[in-house]
Amino acid sequence: EVTVAATCTEDGVMTYTCACGDSYTEVIPATGHHYVNGVCIVCGAEEPGAGEHSHSYTAEVTVAATCTEDGVMTYTCACGDSYTEVIPATGHHYVNGVCTVCGAKKPGAGGSGWSGWDGSGALSTFLTNMMNRVFTRLTNLFTKFW
Repeated sequence: EVTVAATCTEDGVMTYTCACGDSYTEVIPATGHHYVNGVCIVCGAEEPGAGEHSHSYTAEVTVAATCTEDGVMTYTCACGDSYTEVIPATGHHYVNGVCTVCGAKKPGAGGSGWSGWDGSGALSTFLTNMMNRVFTRLTNLFTKFW
């Protein structure tokens, strides 16, 4: 039978007793501390030097932000500590009524004024690409002079 339980820092005692009345004892070695995040999970003792730790976080995008949904940036330290921050949704970037990131159409930018043409298909793609190139070149040109 365990007559003195071992702790993190103190040995315990196991006593063996025979039905005839003879007995002997053995030492149960101390268990040692089991630290998690600088605190022993058995006795609550603080790990030596644990208060001196300086966190060094690594950032990782765990959920990428989209045009309409926030993302998540997770910061993790080698010690296991971590925290998260919100990455704000980027918002749509419309050029000629179409988002250049996700392809969503700008609300209210539907009609071309041409009967029977809904703005879809190869012609629409061609015209959109051409307008994007012209817009980019004009922007670059104006940026140089202003």
